[in-house]
Amino acid sequence: MGCGTGMVTLELADHFDECLGADIYPRSLSFAQANLQLSGRKNVAFVHSDLFANAEGKHDLIVFYPWAPAEDSLPLVARFLDQAPDALDPEGTIVLITGSDSHSGDQMVFDTVTKACVSHDLRGSREFMVSYRMAQNPRSIGTISAFVLRRDGRSPSHAGLSPVRTVMNKGYAAFLARRTMAAFLHNKR
Repeated sequence: MGCGTGMVTLELADHFDECLGADIYPRSLSFAQANLQLSGRKNVAFVHSDLFANAEGKHDLIVFYPWAPAEDSLPLVARFLDQAPDALDPEGTIVLITGSDSHSGDQMVFDTVTKACVSHDLRGSREFMVSYRMAQNPRSIGTISAFVLRRDGRSPSHAGLSPVRTVMNKGYAAFLARRTMAAFLHNKR
């Protein structure tokens, strides 16, 4: 979903019998079609679609990475999360990749995803992929996160657990600790 120039769709085609890329921007789709021709793949199609409007059928894997920062694309992310479960195969997976320019923006996305999980009987994890210091505000750390969601089959309130858990690898935890300590020391000056 939001396939852009189609590069991720073409890479995924090695792992699936059929792949469908969808985008709302005709110019992006023209680049995707050109990349498809260059690749020679026969198991990929691209369609012009506003989210799932023209992406018919059930899908094993739905990947979406909105191009705008999460703070600016929350309505689009919410609309995607409202539509994606209906287009998902019962054993399928949704991968939502979001970028956020602030902790509050990241929290807004987390809350939006959690609400959608409760509404659509989904569970999953948020994995921090990348952190970066913001050029316009060096004290602010932006993040890119991946939400990996699947149908739960249990009550959303199962054992009182949140439907989305956060996974942080040791490398990211060490990076975050160093950045936090550096900011703390900088503020003490």
